[in-house]
Amino acid sequence: MALYVKARFDDLANNVFNYGRERKIDECWLVTNTKFSEQAIQYAECKNMKLVGWNYPQKGNLQDLIEDAGLHPITCLRSISRTEEQMLLTAGIVLCKSIKEDPQLAIDVGIHKEKVKEMLKEINLISN
Repeated sequence: MALYVKARFDDLANNVFNYGRERKIDECWLVTNTKFSEQAIQYAECKNMKLVGWNYPQKGNLQDLIEDAGLHPITCLRSISRTEEQMLLTAGIVLCKSIKEDPQLAIDVGIHKEKVKEMLKEINLISN
């Protein structure tokens, strides 16, 4: 993936885009919710690419960003089934924070009240 992103960056780097003012693409970033291989890290460092992943960089990685902002995805919940997870995602409910702020959202998509209580316990553990 790092090779593809770098090649795409190289294709676009000489173009100027106009979004309210002229902007040139001058940095190459690869952001993923998975871990980078050692080869990808070595390649990116050699090519001056910025990487943000689950385990990289040591500080400011994706896990740090999620925890600092309190934006845990519902996919991290172990208290719900794949079916319940899919029901939430289909309804556009992606963050635990949404359920914490309004548990009725989960009930409205068809998740039982008792299960929502379980979810809230887990969400509170994660977010503290």
